[in-house]
Amino acid sequence: MNAHQYPKHIVLVLIVCFFYNKEVFAQEFLKPQEPMQFIPLEILKYEVFVREAFHDAFSDDTLLGVVVMESFEKEYVLYVNKEKKSSYLYFKQAESNYWNGFKKIKYPKPIVVCRMKLENEIENALDNIWRGELLNARYTKNITGMMDGTRYSFYVNNSVDPDNFMVPKSAMQGETQSPEADSRMGRFVKLTNELKTSCTNNGLNVEASKLMQEFELLHRQSKRIPRTPTPIN
Repeated sequence: MNAHQYPKHIVLVLIVCFFYNKEVFAQEFLKPQEPMQFIPLEILKYEVFVREAFHDAFSDDTLLGVVVMESFEKEYVLYVNKEKKSSYLYFKQAESNYWNGFKKIKYPKPIVVCRMKLENEIENALDNIWRGELLNARYTKNITGMMDGTRYSFYVNNSVDPDNFMVPKSAMQGETQSPEADSRMGRFVKLTNELKTSCTNNGLNVEASKLMQEFELLHRQSKRIPRTPTPIN
């Protein structure tokens, strides 16, 4: 039987399955941050404004974080900062919705909602989870990616390796947008939401602990090998 002889309803089912699988696959991984030249100018200006407004979340002392940009809501950032020998989880929120007014706001003043001290084991676990998901980032065609929705931009800081001066200080970034709740990225987003709640209540909650264990198990099962830069001869 030739391809054109297949019943139309079968062809339609195959097409739907194809796009559904692409959508599901896209929600199982973060997408690497788009190169600046591919970002529309208006959105790029907005993203630069948001980053400058939350500049404390991108300092040399920041270990990891996530910037959350939701349509018609106040942007916020959740990040882990190293202060002397301790680490703290910060939750900062915009004083107003930046997307609707970033062209008029000269001096943004985001609000520190909460600050929570982290035990070393929690800090290390979060660092491993963030790095694991960013190292697994893939370029995929996410057909659900619209302008409206909630965008989560995850990042980690890479400090200079004292044993290898050829590896510069840099950062890894990846994002997801309004993932389905039962997808891997949906669970990752749920973890960030539970961390935000934990910070507000000044104590790591049970659900956040369970999700951290879930991701640590996923990384062990995948036998992930961190990718390191190749030295230049």
